[in-house]
Amino acid sequence: MREYNESIIPRMLSQCGHTICEECVGNMLKTRNNQFVSCPFCQRATLVNGPANLLPKNFALLEVMDSSV
Repeated sequence: MREYNESIIPRMLSQCGHTICEECVGNMLKTRNNQFVSCPFCQRATLVNGPANLLPKNFALLEVMDSSV
């Protein structure tokens, strides 16, 4: 529940489009052998097959956060 920034990176889940932080995705992946993550909002599974940084950054969200400062 922290604000996103350059060190708390928002990552998009490809199957549903929701965004969660890279650290949270990484923690979820650890319990699934780095294969997939279930969205905490809608429970749709996104196949990752690797570390959290393979998911795309949500640059639009970062831009909105930067412009509101």
